[in-house]
Amino acid sequence: MPLSDVRAISQWARSQNPPIHMHLDGTRVWEAVAAGAFTLREIGECFDSIQMCFTKGLGAPLGSIVTGSEAYIKRAMWYRKLLGGGMRATGIIAAPARVGVDQVFFAGKVKEAHDKARHASDMWESLGGKLLMPTETNFVWLDLGGSGVGYDDFYPLAEKYDLKFRDLQIGRLVFHYQITDSALERLCNLFREVLKKGLL
Repeated sequence: MPLSDVRAISQWARSQNPPIHMHLDGTRVWEAVAAGAFTLREIGECFDSIQMCFTKGLGAPLGSIVTGSEAYIKRAMWYRKLLGGGMRATGIIAAPARVGVDQVFFAGKVKEAHDKARHASDMWESLGGKLLMPTETNFVWLDLGGSGVGYDDFYPLAEKYDLKFRDLQIGRLVFHYQITDSALERLCNLFREVLKKGLL
């Protein structure tokens, strides 16, 4: 959704009596920022509260953060305690989250994952493969049926190219910053082989 539309909805919500609380489930907001859709400040100004996940794209094993007004955070903490969500010694969770923000997001590694995804989708299309939608972030949506191949065509070749696919039934490939150039090259070689079979 374009930022201009988000701003228009936000203005409308805040003009209501009483104002409608705008909350963003920002699970992949880091990806959208890295792709240049908006800045954290720009999207933050449109919402009253935001949840941002440290696992999606940033590589932390778990954890999210909630932002909002002082009153909102106080109320959120009250509900967290009510539901038994309080924890002690959370440094072991906070440390990887901090690394994800400082050394992955701000260091440009999320953008590098986008570049690899774009390289893979460009290679797929150059070989005659079709996409379900354009590659804008770290997601590549392969149109397997439209490309003349089935998802099960990938699995026999995965071991040959030392790759693992969890579930390709929907044709979705998700790239992250720890995918190596070597793995990307092997994926492109697999594309060549699987599309060659599909075109026979």
